[in-house]
This record gives sequence, structure tokens and C-alpha cells, in this order.
Amino acid sequence: MDEISNIEKINKEDYVIFLDNDVIVNGSIAKILDKKFDIGLYVLKKQRLNRSWNWNEIDPSIYYDNELTPYGGEFFAIKASLIKDFLDKLDEIFPIIGMKTEEHYVSYIVSHYLRKSGLRICTVNDFVKRVWTSFKFNNVEESDLKKVLLHMPAEKKFGIKWLSDYIVEGQKLPNQQKLLKMLGIPKRDLIHKTFWICDKLVSKLRGC
Repeated sequence: MDEISNIEKINKEDYVIFLDNDVIVNGSIAKILDKKFDIGLYVLKKQRLNRSWNWNEIDPSIYYDNELTPYGGEFFAIKASLIKDFLDKLDEIFPIIGMKTEEHYVSYIVSHYLRKSGLRICTVNDFVKRVWTSFKFNNVEESDLKKVLLHMPAEKKFGIKWLSDYIVEGQKLPNQQKLLKMLGIPKRDLIHKTFWICDKLVSKLRGC
């Protein structure tokens, strides 16, 4: 939230967009902005919140509130003209006991205040997906190849790290197909799958 308040000299009709650091841009974000909204967000499914590490420990009354729509932190786009109103409301309600992350506060403010003011609130789930590529849970589908943004929490130490190594070492990035396979979409290639399994085993032996 601190970053929002530091934005100056921006056209009021422009969008300010925030992405999690484990989001892969797989297409043109302009496709999302073409929907012409005031605020764009990724909607989470309420029935799965009790499995989510950053939702399952908060007061259930917060996310079972019928007026609250739970939004994810992977994508948050807001018109520059609305930033001050958003921050003013955040200052007014902060802190709320039991809320821990930006997802909680964005969900609360948009659901209880901004949505009621007649703003155009747009869900971007057609363009964005929270993708899991672990052994315990894997929800990868062929259609993910067409998503504009892929939020990949399980790839922070693997696929995203490998891509970061390419950049740090000054290597040329692989083509899109190979890049996605490194991330496990639709399936990890054999070399990186072997690295991934070995890294998991070493971490387990070390107790990490």
C-alpha cells in the first residue's frame, strides 16, 4: 500500500497496476484494460479460503460476511483518480484485528465501500489464474497457456528462480513454450522436473 501513496504526476484516467512478485506476464495486459473499469481484481472462491494460508487463520466472520467478496493480491488495478479515496479509507479502518495481508484490506474496502459507490468493479478471472504446480496440488490446464497473467506461488524457489538466473547471468531467455515448461505449464520438461524433484528431496532431508 505504501507504493500507491508514492505515485505522483500521473494522469487521472491512467491505471495503476500492482502484481505479486510471483506473477508471470504471459500476454498483453492491454487485453485486461480494454474492459474499461474503475477497479479490476481477481476473485477468490470462498469455499476454498479455509485452505489458503493467508485466509485460514483470520476470524471466519470476516470472509463469511455476505457482503464481502474475497479478492486475491495477484492483480489489483485502480484508476489513478481513485487512489486518494482508497488510501483515505485504508487509513480510516486500519488496523482491523485478524486481517493480515493486502488481500484482506483490498477485499474489505472494495466490498464495503467502493463497490457501493457505483464504481465499475471488474473481475479479471478470464485473464488471470492462480496456478499451483506442486505434488500436493496441481490445477494446471491446457487453457492456462492462453491466460495473460499466471500467479505461481509454488514456483518462487523453482521456475521463477531459474528465470531470474537467466537474467542475472545475462543469458538469452528461452522461447515462450520452453519458458512455460520450466514453470510446469502444461508440464515441466524432463531436465527441470529432475532438478525440481532433487531440490525437494534435499530440502526435505535438511528439514526445510
